[in-house]
Amino acid sequence: IAALVGVAVICIAIYMNRPASNDDFVIGVTLPLSGDAAAYGKEGLNGLNLAVEEINDNGGIDGKQIRLVVEDDRGLPKEGVSALKKLLMMNPDVQVVVGGAFSQIAFAQLPICEERGILLFSPYASTPELAKAGDCFYRNWPSDTAEGKEMADYAFGDLSLRSLAVLSSSSDYGLGLRRVFQEAFEGRGGEIRVVEEFSEGDTDFRAQLTKIKSSGVEAVYLVGWYKEFAQVLRQARELGLKVQFLSCVTFNKPELLDLASIPTEASLANNARDKGCCISELAAFSASCL
Repeated sequence: IAALVGVAVICIAIYMNRPASNDDFVIGVTLPLSGDAAAYGKEGLNGLNLAVEEINDNGGIDGKQIRLVVEDDRGLPKEGVSALKKLLMMNPDVQVVVGGAFSQIAFAQLPICEERGILLFSPYASTPELAKAGDCFYRNWPSDTAEGKEMADYAFGDLSLRSLAVLSSSSDYGLGLRRVFQEAFEGRGGEIRVVEEFSEGDTDFRAQLTKIKSSGVEAVYLVGWYKEFAQVLRQARELGLKVQFLSCVTFNKPELLDLASIPTEASLANNARDKGCCISELAAFSASCL
């Protein structure tokens, strides 16, 4: 939804740094349009297309139209590098790329962008370390520093939870958010009794959930991607693990609760990125997406 603001910023960057011409503003896009992360990539591309359509219908930027050139990175670092190289080979004048959708892909793509002086604008990458990774990296997704601390404060303060388990993906996203959350929760006096990991694509979480159940914690902080979440929540119910699950922004997928076959009230998601984002432009753009 925030793609409207993102595209506007990108277009300004292009306009300030490219020589005058009668050509369109060309923006490169590498997103996961297939594979396990396709839902996120397609959602991002839909937002970009809506934003570009709106800007072009209102005269474009300085009378020039915006045009997207798109490659599929399948949500994988190696594929992300290949997609970026292909895009730049076919479109050598591109100065801005919407890519590095996830942190591990951003880390892989950024050296290429830094070498060529190309702005890499990420819609989802959240690892705090990316803030110091290079001068050419920007994002419109909050750093894990913001999201992890917000959920830790909510768990300890609003929910009065004192003992938790953490079950996280072993990806850069999962580990980064887990670290921030754990430090913030323990810093307030809470106890993290169990820390367990899983790999993307895993389908059996019973071993981790059994350890969590035996620890007697009040709740579980779950970090990763929604497809794994569905299996985790289903298997937790099968094992009789009757605690609340706290989660992250990637939990907010309408299809998740159907996949997990659980009632809505069984879990609680966090959405730090939407906090304070009710400006009129974003509200209007959100309405156009419904």
